[in-house]
Amino acid sequence: MAVHDFLAAGDNPGAAMFSVVMLVWTREGEAYSGDDYRAWFVEAGLKPLGVHPNPGMPTSLVIAGKP
Repeated sequence: MAVHDFLAAGDNPGAAMFSVVMLVWTREGEAYSGDDYRAWFVEAGLKPLGVHPNPGMPTSLVIAGKP
């Protein structure tokens, strides 16, 4: 599985701004961290394989597979 998202991280100002927009414009929206996705993958029975930033973009790919 691959998730392409704005990951909440201290060194990613684009994701921080996205998180603020989500909090302002939605009832429960926010940007999640790579650790959040890893925990959800494990809960779903998947093996987290890594987080891969997209160079020049404020987004990352979070990858998981079958154990």
